[in-house]
Amino acid sequence: MSESYYESRIKQYTRSLNSDRRKQSDEERKAASAESDVARLLGEIGRSNSASQRSSKQRRIDSKRKDAAKAREAAAKASRSVSDTQKKLGEAEVKLTEARATRQRQDQRRDQQEQRRRDREQQQAERDRARLDAERGRQVADLSSRAASLEAQVREAQRKLAPPEITVLFLASSPEDQEPLRLDKEAREIEQRLRATEYRRLSGSSWNFGGDLLD
Repeated sequence: MSESYYESRIKQYTRSLNSDRRKQSDEERKAASAESDVARLLGEIGRSNSASQRSSKQRRIDSKRKDAAKAREAAAKASRSVSDTQKKLGEAEVKLTEARATRQRQDQRRDQQEQRRRDREQQQAERDRARLDAERGRQVADLSSRAASLEAQVREAQRKLAPPEITVLFLASSPEDQEPLRLDKEAREIEQRLRATEYRRLSGSSWNFGGDLLD
């Protein structure tokens, strides 16, 4: 049975128990009141001088005794009902405790299964990410290798298409009777321009200062 079933039964037994207890208490008060009336009438009957009065009081005493007996019987019946209901209430509370424990174990197993499922999904996701990362790494490495190969092919093609090496002769003079020229500075500027060209590896330079026409 479910928890709600036992909770409903407990509420029902509790209402019945309270009702039976009230009934038992009411019947016991009725019995006590009737017995009190019997004791009072017995005292009065002893003081009565008239036979008719004694007879009337005796009838009332008999009636009160019947009322007291009836009330005692109803109180006893209510007491037995209270005892039975308390037993049923206790059993229902035990069953409810067992049902709750069963539900908690089921919830715990379900939570554990759900946690294991999430762990498996997370592990699978991590494996998928690792696989994708490895695949991307291989692709990047392959692209890098291809790029390096293409760059080498381009450089080789450029080398093959480059013009043949040429020699350029620069002549300059600095007459002694004029202000001297900054030939070393001009040579450095020419050297820098050559190094900045696309075919700098195919060019070379050689400078000779202080020569004469016979050199």
